Amino acid sequence: MFTCTGNKYWFDGDPPHGVQNSDEITPIPDGFRVWEKRYNPEISHAWRITEAIIIELQEKAASIGSELLVVYIPARASIYEEEWQATKRKYGISDENWDVEQAGVELQAIC
Repeated sequence: MFTCTGNKYWFDGDPPHGVQNSDEITPIPDGFRVWEKRYNPEISHAWRITEAIIIELQEKAASIGSELLVVYIPARASIYEEEWQATKRKYGISDENWDVEQAGVELQAIC
């Protein structure tokens, strides 16, 4: 199957999620800030709070003879390369300053 979206052409169905009809850059959603390689103070603070919560939950689980299980579900862009490429184009971000795996790495370090 052949699909055309604006000036972009795709085979095998719909274009990757997030691909726009125009070449305009969209403002970066706040939720994506966890992918920045250098966090702003707000994101750094949020990770410290997350770490404190996980540590407290681990301690409470251990106190009753159990273990805490933390499950991370990655973003689509982390799984599908074409999604990551489309996201970078849409928001004008680069691999130099952004890493779609950053949140998972951060969470793994905490756990």
